[in-house]
Amino acid sequence: MLNAVLFTKGSMGDVVPFMAVGRALRQRGHSVTLVTHILYQALASAAGFDFVPIDDRDEFDRFIAQGDLLNTPYGIAEFFRTHYLPRTEREYNLLMGLLARERSVLITRYMAGLADLLVQERTSVPVVRLYLTVAHMRARRFLSQFCQSVLAEDIRAVRSNLRFPSDPPRDGWEWRATAHLAAWPDWFYKPEDAPPNSISVGFLFDDQCEDGLLTPEAAASLATTPRPILVTGGTGNFIGASFYRQVLAACATQKQKVLVSASRREMLPDRLPSNVVWFERLPFTSVMPHVAAVIHHAGTGTAARALLNGVPQLLLPYGGDRPDTGARIQALGVGRILLPAEWTPARIIEVLAAISNSPTVRERCRKLSLIVRRQRSAEAAADAVEGATLANQGNTHIPNGVN
Repeated sequence: MLNAVLFTKGSMGDVVPFMAVGRALRQRGHSVTLVTHILYQALASAAGFDFVPIDDRDEFDRFIAQGDLLNTPYGIAEFFRTHYLPRTEREYNLLMGLLARERSVLITRYMAGLADLLVQERTSVPVVRLYLTVAHMRARRFLSQFCQSVLAEDIRAVRSNLRFPSDPPRDGWEWRATAHLAAWPDWFYKPEDAPPNSISVGFLFDDQCEDGLLTPEAAASLATTPRPILVTGGTGNFIGASFYRQVLAACATQKQKVLVSASRREMLPDRLPSNVVWFERLPFTSVMPHVAAVIHHAGTGTAARALLNGVPQLLLPYGGDRPDTGARIQALGVGRILLPAEWTPARIIEVLAAISNSPTVRERCRKLSLIVRRQRSAEAAADAVEGATLANQGNTHIPNGVN
């Protein structure tokens, strides 16, 4: 039996793939511990995982509130200096303690900080690195250079405090791993320079943690004819109020109901159009099959869920990995992307009508839905985790005296 430790940070979209992998591992009899933000403790408990928090609720709220910093290079540096680097020692010690058992394996989100990198440097525990977006994999060499230049002095200070050599190895230290898992299928993106120990497992869904009871108002809205439009800017804080202002102004002209999923009500206009209903959270597993189209921020999780259900997508990305994801959805023929300069009600209405009324888009959505539904993504990821651990069998230990 493996001792699988899952380490991730971020919004719900950064946790769902780890829940899917952890659930597949637990079904095979392995022990699973989720190490992440305190907000997700209930999800871990419901899945039967052990849980170790990396923060308290106030720390998490500050983390999410500054998510928009990740939209620019300068902001990334500030975000890392505020939320990642000061917590490295705490996270490192947590992981080292959890991984002290035999047959341990660390499954970690790419760019989850420094703690997982330091564990890999100091121990022989196998590390499986999970890439949640194509942009992260494409930018890994740039991010390596970013760590070696902009954040170099900060990283040296953290390493010194933990009694590591001041300079990290120069051989791709920031992204090497026992195995690299891409959370998308090959047909979505296949890198030419992928490491030999990488595999595309497919989109990772977890219906249990993405589902829940519909409120009476949500159920009634989903039962209307024509089918409603779904609007979401994601579960993080990556997109501004202008997204909702422009989208809802466009939706006010539509005949059907519009369901808006937004965790922060203050991001929406004070007065909502009569056909718009706001929800702090919607269970997308239950909602997505019943909507006519989805307007969203080009988050990979939302895009994949729409692909699964054959729903046309209007993507309004801003910053980070989202323009790349939006462009890939458009290239598949199942949606259209609008960059911020085009975020006007007239343009949104025009493009929404084009994708909603196109037989070509509907047929392409239907075909891709069938392909996505045939995926065995979580099982493929569990296979890769077991394979990585087997390859390291007999060599997964933490040196004596190291803490």
